[in-house]
Amino acid sequence: MPSAASKASPATKEASNVQHSDQHQRARRPPDPQEHQRRPRQGPERDRDRAQGRHRQGQQLVLVDRLDDELGRRLLQEARRRADLGLGDGGSKGDPDNRAQNLEDLLGKILRIDVDRGNPYGIPMDNPFAQDGGRPEIYAVGLRNPWRFSFDVKTGNLWVADVGQYKWEEIDLVTRGGNYGWRVMEGTHCFLPSTDCRTTPFKLPVSEYFHDQGRCSITGGYVYRGRLIQGLAGVYVYGDFCSGEIFALQHPSRDQPLNEPRVILKTSLQISSFGEDAAGELYVLDHKGGVHRLAPP
Repeated sequence: MPSAASKASPATKEASNVQHSDQHQRARRPPDPQEHQRRPRQGPERDRDRAQGRHRQGQQLVLVDRLDDELGRRLLQEARRRADLGLGDGGSKGDPDNRAQNLEDLLGKILRIDVDRGNPYGIPMDNPFAQDGGRPEIYAVGLRNPWRFSFDVKTGNLWVADVGQYKWEEIDLVTRGGNYGWRVMEGTHCFLPSTDCRTTPFKLPVSEYFHDQGRCSITGGYVYRGRLIQGLAGVYVYGDFCSGEIFALQHPSRDQPLNEPRVILKTSLQISSFGEDAAGELYVLDHKGGVHRLAPP
């Protein structure tokens, strides 16, 4: 079982922030975790990524103030050409405006834009709605609050951790044009309506967990491609903000499409993010302060 090493040196801190801009990584003062259960969109996830939503003027993404509720933003850039952005639904309890399913709204989506052409950016021609049918920036839909996503550096798979409303946290393997169910579903469970929802259009998560054992808000990580911890090779590593647990998840198979999370480390950290260095080693960012490297015991 790996351990969270002591605080990293300044050089290690810099390495751990690969692919994380300050704006998308910083978390704010966490409130009482019990508030997460009592009030809509209150608690650690609101604190971590409350800020701005986005809308469109012409073809440009413009930052604007939205409602007083999150949701998260994350940006990855691949090969200096395409940038991927994760936007939460931006609304209050239960996505009342159904933005996550609205193909003319950028919120509740994974977006992909071309940063090497266009003014101010271009649209990749293989985006699912590049020609018509919805906003051309959209790559995938039906997300509530994608709190950290990453590409597996070996396979290119896109792993997204999506924060739930009240009960279920989920992990999705996101593909072009996929619809991941929010607000109809929370994880593999009906949300609106609460029973007998239609699930056939949606891609189900590869893993989910319930808000028990002190768990309340998922924090996505990376597929481990380092060398220090042999037992984690090819395994997706992620955590929970409230419980401080770090989990490992095997890639889903046809025989077991929905995997249960496996706890590999219990910590006292408020896990707000993970980082990956050039060697594939992983780091854990503590909302209370500090960067810790995952290492063998």
